[in-house]
Amino acid sequence: MTETVALAPAEPTPSAPARTRIYGIDLARSLALMGMIAAHFAVADSFVFNKPETWGALAHGRSSILFATLAGVSLAIMSGRTERLSGQALVDARLRILVRALVIFAIGSLLIALNSGIAVILQMYAVLFIVALPFLAARRRTLVIAAAIMAVVGPLIVAVLESLPFFKTTVSFPAAEIFISGTYPLFSWVSFILIGLAVGRTNLASLKNVLIIGAIGIGMMTAGYATVPLFSQATPEAVDIEEETYSSSEYEDIEDTEDTTETYDTPNPADLQPGEFFVNGEPTTALDLEGLDCYDETYEGNRNIGCSSITVSEDETFDDGTGTPDFWATFNNHLSEFGTADPHSGTPNEIVGSGGVALLVIALCILLCRRIHIIFWPLLAMGSMSLSVYALHVITFRLVERTSLFTFESFAWDLWLGTIILAIIMATIFRLTTKKGPLEMLVNWIVKRTTTARD
Repeated sequence: MTETVALAPAEPTPSAPARTRIYGIDLARSLALMGMIAAHFAVADSFVFNKPETWGALAHGRSSILFATLAGVSLAIMSGRTERLSGQALVDARLRILVRALVIFAIGSLLIALNSGIAVILQMYAVLFIVALPFLAARRRTLVIAAAIMAVVGPLIVAVLESLPFFKTTVSFPAAEIFISGTYPLFSWVSFILIGLAVGRTNLASLKNVLIIGAIGIGMMTAGYATVPLFSQATPEAVDIEEETYSSSEYEDIEDTEDTTETYDTPNPADLQPGEFFVNGEPTTALDLEGLDCYDETYEGNRNIGCSSITVSEDETFDDGTGTPDFWATFNNHLSEFGTADPHSGTPNEIVGSGGVALLVIALCILLCRRIHIIFWPLLAMGSMSLSVYALHVITFRLVERTSLFTFESFAWDLWLGTIILAIIMATIFRLTTKKGPLEMLVNWIVKRTTTARD
């Protein structure tokens, strides 16, 4: 006689957390992307509420910080979520993340090679992944403490390194650009991925936890932004450096009250020779620029051209007599810039204040998606493939900046909105067909082929 036995489904083990997608994180990623895109089409440096043309400035710095904080959340999701891995599982997770970081770094390098004028964040994003590897097994308390310490110590490390005499000779190397002097200096940005990792280790299905994260974000915003006047008074005064800017008045007999912009014809870029650029309306080869530091830089779509020399008053010790800047005078100058929370300043105030903005946005996005995530579906699709969307933006930005569409004097709402619509269309198509974006599929394919990764 055959006995029939009913088999109960196996219960999941505690070490195998559910893979339910956190829609609020996708929504936060999409907002970070929209903010970074807005920053690239903004021309104003400061936000003024009653002037819509300045609204793009609100995204400067904060959107990329949100993106970096979400990188920490992603790390937690890829390494056990609320469960800290150990043993071979931890080793495997670190290897998968390392390979992923190397691929993202390579993609970032290709986007930088396009010379779009955008400060591409992907290389720093990848380096932050690698730096965070030792912290994958850390407790949340350890992560929060480390993030708090680096919020203060990180900017000081950057200031010290930039003050070293040999810095001027090493800054041209890519490593110096990534770790020290770039738009996203590593030592100042470590805090964001650590605090994001701590958020990802939290049970985000708990309403209480999400509210606490939001409250912490508000507290950090208050501490970071409201104390700027206090710290600006406490910072040392800068060394008395007088900047002499190259001026066409040396070549034109112009009254001080006259507008110098009308003393020469409009420069014609077609007249320039290879390697030339205009300085106050004159080609560089037509001027004596000996002893001057000339630059031709493009940042976030804005071209900045000029020549200048820096002289120091005789009672200062900016030069140690060997032709190199004095360390302490230079370090003092860097400290004098700490009393601000301006975007990309990398100061403790910016790290704490903008880090608080990131936590608040993440908390609000999770709250919004707890019950009604379906209404945000197009944005969720965009946030689920942020790497592909970011690359698409850099490529289209590079194409558009060479056209007449790129001429704007206020926030380019049309270009920004057009980019967002294009990104949503692409993300929707891939989400409905392949579930992942093209670059996400590429990264996952490489990770699977080189590690023991599983879906």
